Amino acid sequence: METVTEDRTAKNPLGPTGRRAAERVRMLREQQKLQFKELSERLAALGRPIAALGLSRIEKGERRIDADDLVALALAFGVTPLALLLPNISPTGITWRPDSVDLTSERAMTFPEAWRWATGVQPPDAISLSESLRWAEYLSPLADAAKSGVLAGIPAGKIRALVGQAIEEALAQRDEEMWSEGEVPDSQFDLEAERRRDDGR
Repeated sequence: METVTEDRTAKNPLGPTGRRAAERVRMLREQQKLQFKELSERLAALGRPIAALGLSRIEKGERRIDADDLVALALAFGVTPLALLLPNISPTGITWRPDSVDLTSERAMTFPEAWRWATGVQPPDAISLSESLRWAEYLSPLADAAKSGVLAGIPAGKIRALVGQAIEEALAQRDEEMWSEGEVPDSQFDLEAERRRDDGR
């Protein structure tokens, strides 16, 4: 008796990443001038056969790409799996750089943040590039002051203490601003994590 695999696409529609992967498959296939039959043959040679009709349904968003499909398709196209999941990568180089990348229906990142997260450079909730730049702008004068202090012969321990105090004051000011705007400062999550570690949880 033939086993029928239920297609849950209609019950649980493709999200932005699934739709993007389908579009990337179409774009890469057309860039490489492959017919569905040719791509199907490549996949069969890799041990992950997908019929030409199945590939057509993938491009139309009617068939999901599972993890094994994703890897096999990336190998068949000669690209990384990320080239199917995120925008901007193609065999010919950079073609498009969106301002925002939708990862799920409720979560988006800037283009640089999405790629840094996907490649393991930073966790998904790391400080954003824009906030990093704001802190860099603030800390730059402190770094210059520290260098001047060293040149002036001020003990390194005292310089570290002064710089540390300035950073703590800046963080406290930022926390106050976030509380006043109804936001929970990052420091509160850090404190909760420390409490759980201390409690052995």
